[in-house]
Amino acid sequence: MHRVFRPVRNHGNVEVSNLEHHVTKRQVYRLENLTNRTTCHLLFAEWFRLRNEFEKQLQIASLGQIEPAQHNGEYLPEAFLGYCKGPGQYIAMTPPPSNFDINRIYGM
Repeated sequence: MHRVFRPVRNHGNVEVSNLEHHVTKRQVYRLENLTNRTTCHLLFAEWFRLRNEFEKQLQIASLGQIEPAQHNGEYLPEAFLGYCKGPGQYIAMTPPPSNFDINRIYGM
């Protein structure tokens, strides 16, 4: 038997999938109401706030050798805080060099 995953409707801002033979209608209803776009945007915003803080600490610990990534993206700035230029256009963090001692950030 093949598992079929297909969108059945858009409920508000959340697309609900029909997971045939695996999820009951009651479970789908619960999944629909578990989250929404606002909740996801708040989660993304918190992640990017933490990422920005980490990048600043990385720059300080590297004595300016590691620059924070530019966050000048304009896609949903309230959620992605400038770290996304558009759908699928995430602005990646600049990785530290392989010899960088990450413990310097946390004072270990």
